[in-house]
Amino acid sequence: MLDSYFIKHLKEGEEAVRVVRRHYMTYAFQIFVSVIIVLIPFFFMWPLFRLGAWGVFGFVLIILVGIFYFWRQTIIYYMNGLVITKNRIIDFDQRGLFERVVSETTYDKIQDVSFSIKGFLPTILNFGDLGIQTAGTQANLEIKSIDNPKEIQDVIVNIQKDIIKQPENLTAQELVNMISKIKEGIGEERFKELVNQTKQSSKNKTKQ
Repeated sequence: MLDSYFIKHLKEGEEAVRVVRRHYMTYAFQIFVSVIIVLIPFFFMWPLFRLGAWGVFGFVLIILVGIFYFWRQTIIYYMNGLVITKNRIIDFDQRGLFERVVSETTYDKIQDVSFSIKGFLPTILNFGDLGIQTAGTQANLEIKSIDNPKEIQDVIVNIQKDIIKQPENLTAQELVNMISKIKEGIGEERFKELVNQTKQSSKNKTKQ
């Protein structure tokens, strides 16, 4: 249900394979700050109430600020995400209530997918940053502090491999054009790497 915001942005017939959000620990600090803001006026409740109407106004205002901050951070958290489909990858970057940047790339443009996990807490809880390097003038995609970035990297790489292995129903010319397009998009080195990985995977299946 929470993913419906992203799903409605997909094209007709397009399905989301994965919807990736930041790890909940990145949201925990904002929750903590919100709770502190809401609790602060209760420690000064009697001094504020002694000030009369202005004191009551200040008491209520501080609580409302805390609630608004919590609501704002919640909206930003849930509207930030990476949507992985069989056709493309879409990055929703919600930077504020009224600022959003949406970027996307197709698999033939992906040159490299990497991840990094740095720090004690990310290492213990297994969350980190995922980077997708694209070809040409397209901007690289990056989503920070996601849960299990290695798994997401594998999902993207496996879909890219599957696309390379889909030529059964194509004519010879269509196959040549498709391979040339993929090779041009991801670069020759990355293309050879994917082909070798596919060959190795096929050999392993044959041995089994």
